Amino acid sequence: MSISSSTPHARHIKTIALVMRDAANIVTSTPKNNHFPSVLAGNHSTAASTMAGIRQAPPNQRLGVI
Repeated sequence: MSISSSTPHARHIKTIALVMRDAANIVTSTPKNNHFPSVLAGNHSTAASTMAGIRQAPPNQRLGVI
């Protein structure tokens, strides 16, 4: 089942999924480069990406979401 067939009413779902994946990867790589990820945005897609990226962080690092 493709994303578009499972979500017929979601507009631009494939593009949103790609952007979410890229954002999660950026959040994940930030602590690995000795930086602190700080994401400021105004929608649930960005929040989901941020949390997905944090979940992929190394287990010995403590990160959170406000």
